[in-house]
Amino acid sequence: MKRISRVTCIKCNFPFEIVEAEDLCSHLLHCVRCGREKTLGFKEIIDHYNRHLRTIGAPALSPVSRNAGAMQRLIQTLSLDEKKYTFMVEHLAGVCVCGAVYKLSARPRCPKCRSVTLRKESGSPACTH
Repeated sequence: MKRISRVTCIKCNFPFEIVEAEDLCSHLLHCVRCGREKTLGFKEIIDHYNRHLRTIGAPALSPVSRNAGAMQRLIQTLSLDEKKYTFMVEHLAGVCVCGAVYKLSARPRCPKCRSVTLRKESGSPACTH
C-alpha cells in the first residue's frame, strides 16, 4: 500500500502531497529534475529482463508470487549485484517529460519551486490507497 503524506516546502511554503512508501512488489522512482513519480511493478521488471537481458545468455524468468520477498528474490534470481539491478530498473523507467532521468535514489521535489527541502505536516494523518 502507498502512504500519502501532506508536506510543505520549506523554501516557498507550498503545501502538497507525496507518496512515502511503495508497494512490496514495485519500485517508486523520482525524476532528478522535477520530482515526478514513476512506479515500476514486478511484472514489468521481469518482462524487461526476459526481453532484453536474456540475450546475454541468462535464463528466462517467470513471475513469482507477489509477496513481501518478491523483489529480493528477483535480485537473487537475476544474479545481479545491487548496482546492475539499479541500473536495469532506472533504464527501464526511461526519461521524464522534462528531459531528465528517473532514479531510485532521487527524492520528491516541490512542484512549485523544485526544492527537496520539505517538512512533513504534523497532526495530519497519512492516508493509504
